[in-house]
Amino acid sequence: MAVTSILVLFSLGVLLWQFLKKSRSDVFLKRFSGPKIFPIIGNAWFLARPTDRLNNLKVLQQKYGNRVALNLGPQKILMVFHPDDVAKVLSSKEMNRSWFIDMLFNDWLGPSCLLTAKGKEYLRLRKLYLPAFAYKHVDNFGLNFNTHSKTLLTILKRDGSKGAAVEIRWLVTLCTLDTISQYFLGKPMGCLAKFDNDYAAAVHNETKIINQRIYMPWLWPKICWDLSSFGRKEKVTREYLQHFMDKIVEDRKLEILENWNDVNLEQSNIEFEKKGTDSLVALDYFLHLQLRGNTEFTDRYIRDLMNSAILAGHDTVAAGLTFALYLLAANPKEQVKLHAELDEVFGNDRNRNVESSDLPKLKFLECCIKETERLYPPIPLMPRTPENDFELGRGRAGITVGHSQTLRIFPRTGGVQTVEIFPGEL
Repeated sequence: MAVTSILVLFSLGVLLWQFLKKSRSDVFLKRFSGPKIFPIIGNAWFLARPTDRLNNLKVLQQKYGNRVALNLGPQKILMVFHPDDVAKVLSSKEMNRSWFIDMLFNDWLGPSCLLTAKGKEYLRLRKLYLPAFAYKHVDNFGLNFNTHSKTLLTILKRDGSKGAAVEIRWLVTLCTLDTISQYFLGKPMGCLAKFDNDYAAAVHNETKIINQRIYMPWLWPKICWDLSSFGRKEKVTREYLQHFMDKIVEDRKLEILENWNDVNLEQSNIEFEKKGTDSLVALDYFLHLQLRGNTEFTDRYIRDLMNSAILAGHDTVAAGLTFALYLLAANPKEQVKLHAELDEVFGNDRNRNVESSDLPKLKFLECCIKETERLYPPIPLMPRTPENDFELGRGRAGITVGHSQTLRIFPRTGGVQTVEIFPGEL
C-alpha cells in the first residue's frame, strides 16, 4: 500500500512537472540561459548555500548575461541585472510586489504592511506613514540617535580595550533597534542594555527563518511550511513578537485613557488639530486616530503597522551601517579623509551631540554612505510582477514580459562593474 501511494505521488509529480514545462512562463524563459535545471527543485540548488549566495548571484550575471532564467521549484523567475532594466522595472507603475512577499511576511506583519501592499493600497499606506517621518521629528530622532550611539561607543570602548575582535554587526543591529523603536513607539526596547535581549533575538530569528524559506521551494506551500520544523519554530517566534507588540500598544493606550475625560478629550482634539500629526510619535498618532473614532485603526492593525515599520526601519539601516564600516576599514585612505571631516565639524569636543544643523556639513560622510548603498544594497533582491504585459528594453534587446511573470531585480553587489557603465578604473 505504501509503495502504491509513493508511485501515485511520484506520477502526479511528474505530470505536474510536465504541465509546468508547457506553461507560458516556461516558454518565455526558454529564451534565456541559466544554471542546470533538475526536476521539482529547478535550479534552486545554485543559490542554496547562504555563504555562497551573493557570490553565485554575481556568477549568474558573469556567466549568463544581464537576463537570466531561474526555476526555483514551481516559481519561474527572470533575473535582471542591467541598470536600464532595473530602472525601468522599479520606476514602472505597472509593477506590483510579487506574491512571494505575501507568502513570506503576511503571517507576521499582516496585510497592513508596506512590504506586501500593492497598487493603491501601497500608496495609501505610504501616505499614512508620512507623518511619522515629518521634519519636526528630526530633533526627536537626533536625541534618540545620540543617546543610543553613545551607549554603543561605550560598549565598543569597553570590549575593544580587551584586545579581542568585536562582532560589530550584532551591536549595530541592537543600536538601530533601540533607536528606531524609540522613534516609532516613544520608548526603547533596551536591546543594547542586554545583549541577550529576548525581543532582539526574536526579530533576528524571525528574519533568519524567513530568509531560509526563500531558498526552500518545497516549503513554499503553507501546509508544508506549517508542518516543517522551520515553520513550527517560526510560529513560536512570530507569536512572541506579536504578543510583545500587543502589550506595548495596550499599555500605551491605557496610559492615554487614564487622562481621557470629556475636558481632556476636547483639549486633546484642539491640540491635535492645531499641531497636527507631526507632533506625535507614530504609535500615539495611530492611537489618537482610533480614540477619535477611526474604526480602521484596531489594536491589531496598529500592531502590524508598528511591527512592519520597525522591521523595515532597523534591518536596512543596520545592514547599511555594517557594510559602511567594512568599506571604511578596507579603504584606510577614505577613512582618514572622513576622520578629518569629522574633526573639522566637531573639533575636539568628542561628547557633544550631533545636531541636525551638522548634517549638511558632512559631505564626504554622505558620499561614503551613498557609495555603500550602491555597492552593497541592504535589499539585494526585489521581486516584482507586472499587472499587464510589460515591455522591457528597446529594439533588438527588447522583450515582452507576461503579466504573470515574476521578475527579480538584482542591483550590483560587492563592486561588480559593467564596462559600458564604468569604462575606466574607479
